[in-house]
Amino acid sequence: MASIANHLRPVLLDIEINKSLKDVKPYGNISSQSYFMEEKEILFMVGSIFKIQSVVEPESDGMWTIKLSLCSENDHELKELVSYLQMDMLKYNPDLISLGNMLREMCEYEKATKFFQRQLNHLDDKNSSEAACCYTSLGDVARAIGDYDLSITYHKKALEIHSYVSNNDQLISIAYNKLGAAFRQKKQYEEALEVYQKCLKIEQRKLNENLESDGIATTYYNMGILYEEQDKYDEAL
Repeated sequence: MASIANHLRPVLLDIEINKSLKDVKPYGNISSQSYFMEEKEILFMVGSIFKIQSVVEPESDGMWTIKLSLCSENDHELKELVSYLQMDMLKYNPDLISLGNMLREMCEYEKATKFFQRQLNHLDDKNSSEAACCYTSLGDVARAIGDYDLSITYHKKALEIHSYVSNNDQLISIAYNKLGAAFRQKKQYEEALEVYQKCLKIEQRKLNENLESDGIATTYYNMGILYEEQDKYDEAL
């Protein structure tokens, strides 16, 4: 612990807010609600985006200052990144789902599951794209804790919804890759290979139609891991 503490430094975040910005997450002055009445506090909603303007190093061992500015989601420099993150985390709901995914990445699996289940329970349509998002996230948590049977069940449900409701090739490809990973970790290699091959057909068809195929590299990579785990090194190459 001492070695970690030696690398820690105090940091002051100096945040600039342009009140004329549109398409930003809500924020508000909560000073009147704060326990520390002498402090002025601004609460930013989860998912707010800030741009680092500068990092000021202290002259001695004092406090670092990081100057940030609140950004719009339509900022041309950030739009592509935000779009990627939204697809990567499948954020149909910017509150419960994104919070759950952040908790999952922090290995707070029990808490993450509660957020996903809560969102799923609130949905009237359990076969909607948003429900598929919940099933996908629940499947990711189940796989992370080693419950591969449950993970397979959730990912199959998400795949079913994406295939017959959203009919979105990119989401279907992601669902296949996640399902294949669950089969692979359960050491059901034949089932995993079958799933990856179905995913590969989708990605190859997109290439043949001159469409962007982001998932083909991921699929080949996953197939390589699958072959490697079976000591099939020639196929892995």
